Amino acid sequence: MKILVVLMFPIYCYVRVRIGVTPLESVLVFAPLLYWYMCLLLNKEKKTVRLTLIYMYLWSLLDILFIHAGLRLPEGQMLYKHINLIPFKTILLYINGYHNGYVSLELFLLNILGNIILFTPFGYLLPRVKEQMRSYLKFIFFSICLIVFVEVMQYNMYVGSLDIDDLILNLIGVHIGYFVYLRRSRHEKERHHL
Repeated sequence: MKILVVLMFPIYCYVRVRIGVTPLESVLVFAPLLYWYMCLLLNKEKKTVRLTLIYMYLWSLLDILFIHAGLRLPEGQMLYKHINLIPFKTILLYINGYHNGYVSLELFLLNILGNIILFTPFGYLLPRVKEQMRSYLKFIFFSICLIVFVEVMQYNMYVGSLDIDDLILNLIGVHIGYFVYLRRSRHEKERHHL
């Protein structure tokens, strides 16, 4: 069953790219299948479910950040390389642009909330799967390293800019997921002791 999951997502990404379906559309199409698969796994063991969830999340993250990002560009055109190391510069640019009518609500939400939401599952799933990541310092260090790695890779592959604001927004999402994990694990311990 695990080998099926390992093979399923690269094939899914390839097929999704070939037929031109966006990540959101593919999630809506594959959600019922995913739900059925998770129900099968839930009857087995929780750790397998958690590993499968993080594996699928990471594949989706790679799909959104690298594969789909590269497809958004017109054929033959490359994204210019842009670096922003000034905190809140891009965030304020989007807020002001939306306020003044230069940036649509869709673009504003995609760039601000999208960067937060994208890494929220990571903050929840990582400490559930890896015990070493339950320590906040190890968890936050690993999260920062991963997000910086993603930013540098996007920049080098011409599928995104290198922006400190993306790091800030992604870390907000990571923290939301981590605090949900802490609350849930505390609730599970209290329920277990009753």
